[in-house]
Amino acid sequence: MPERAGPRVFFYGTLSDAEVRRALLGPRSDALVRVPALLPGFRRVRARSANYPMLVRSAGGRVDGEAATGFDKAMLAAIAFYEGPLYEPCPVRVALPGGRQGEAWIFLARSRVLAGTGNWDEARWRQRDKARLIRDARRWKAELDLRGWVPHEVPWRVRRRIEEMFG
Repeated sequence: MPERAGPRVFFYGTLSDAEVRRALLGPRSDALVRVPALLPGFRRVRARSANYPMLVRSAGGRVDGEAATGFDKAMLAAIAFYEGPLYEPCPVRVALPGGRQGEAWIFLARSRVLAGTGNWDEARWRQRDKARLIRDARRWKAELDLRGWVPHEVPWRVRRRIEEMFG
């Protein structure tokens, strides 16, 4: 399937899950074009004091995930809201199918202090935390759909980055 125009976002954790994406982004998430991708120079760890993954830079590290295209600005603002004020979009290079390389965006923690010391356990997350996250994401989406976006909910530096994603 050909990629769509617009920014490419690398998913490596909870947003790799179709149910979570749909809860947060609605049915438009079904139209995203996703392909397997590899992010070099990072590793996926469990966040400190929470059961979700985050990325930390790591020489020789690599993270399997997927690269998705087909976003509009509202979808990226929803992802920024979901990630929270301690994360911001950063451009990276990813390996794509067929040996291609391409630019993608990741939401990276502004401080490594948020990182735990162990790896994220996706099976444990699915068993213990996924259902609650889906409920929360549906509630956030319903609230935001009802009242619209309030600019201060997504930090200015993140809003600026989202604008950059669209050139």
